Amino acid sequence: MDGSKARLLLLSTGTGLGGTEKVLTRLALAERSRWESVGVCSLKPPGIQGRVLAQEGVPVFTCNLGERRGLLGFAATLAALPRLLRIVGEFRPTVVHAFLFRAALLARLPAMLGRMPRLVVSIRRLERRSQLAHLCDRMTCESVHAFTSVSHAAAWEIARRSGIPRERIECIPNGIEVPGPPANSSSVVAWRDQRRRQARQRLEGLLGPLPKTLIGSAGRLEPVKGHRVLLQAAARVLPHSTNGRTAQAAGIVLAGDGSERLALESMARETALTTHVHFLGERTDLEDLLPAFDLFVLPSRSEGLSNALLEAMAEGIPAVASRAGGNAEVIEHGVSGLLFEVDNPASLAGHLAKLLRNPEGAMRLGLQGRQRVRKDFSLEKMLQSYRTLYERLLLPL
Repeated sequence: MDGSKARLLLLSTGTGLGGTEKVLTRLALAERSRWESVGVCSLKPPGIQGRVLAQEGVPVFTCNLGERRGLLGFAATLAALPRLLRIVGEFRPTVVHAFLFRAALLARLPAMLGRMPRLVVSIRRLERRSQLAHLCDRMTCESVHAFTSVSHAAAWEIARRSGIPRERIECIPNGIEVPGPPANSSSVVAWRDQRRRQARQRLEGLLGPLPKTLIGSAGRLEPVKGHRVLLQAAARVLPHSTNGRTAQAAGIVLAGDGSERLALESMARETALTTHVHFLGERTDLEDLLPAFDLFVLPSRSEGLSNALLEAMAEGIPAVASRAGGNAEVIEHGVSGLLFEVDNPASLAGHLAKLLRNPEGAMRLGLQGRQRVRKDFSLEKMLQSYRTLYERLLLPL
């Protein structure tokens, strides 16, 4: 089938600020010239990415799903089905590409009724779900024409939990644009320095005077993201540095919001880190603030493949990440970043102390990380992989 005569509907649980929502936005904008029409449907009311797409002229629909969780959330998700069926009937998609668990599960019911000619489900997060959720996954997987995951680790984990055959899950890693000069040269170092100065000025406008060195992390403040491990590691490193100088010269910035924020603020007070830890909250301009970080830490307990990690590495920021999920598929330990064992603050503290003592070595690690992202995790590479998948699905069954 000719893609110019076909219609693509991108379906997601929400369209907020997360990495999945960013990928959906990039796909919608990149693909709309290749199809008769590209639309986006959010189960929840449109978030910031949904509003951006609407401003760009992309049709955006919503099922107005609330924020309930557990059995009430499951029931509310099923109650959104009539609205989804109406949207599918209006838009008449040739291919539906579903992201995030609730959207991916709900989309299978119209597919089973023959209302969706082709259905793609992208598995992006590895957070634990109920046995009922995994049973539903297993029982409805035959209605899905193609599964994708963002990492091999994610593919193996979802196959183990939900019984979807591993060979049915195609790995398409996240991809991002890498700003700045193309090569590791003096021009990259100068570019990085300028970006850092400009971002620090913006950040100081929000937080006030900043320490010389910033250790940053970005993501939802939820237990699965492991920020407590970062604070535990910081408590080992920052107050006990040589001659006390690093304690005065380094600080932590956490960008994001979530259910863990109050607990993390309390933990910072209890570990005497209050003056070292800055909570930035959820930001729509994070790409302008991220270059201010001198080190980036991703302490996740579970991870598909983090967009925030890729974005930090693309800036040339030295990255330290847990070995959760796809992190070890991005970072080559000791070459393009450093890895530590999940839930191991002592290991993380050792890496941070090493990088704080050796700024030149940290800079080299950051530049190698930047090249790693440019080579293997580019936006164009990701988009081309999805285009190839779509083209295959448009072939006659």
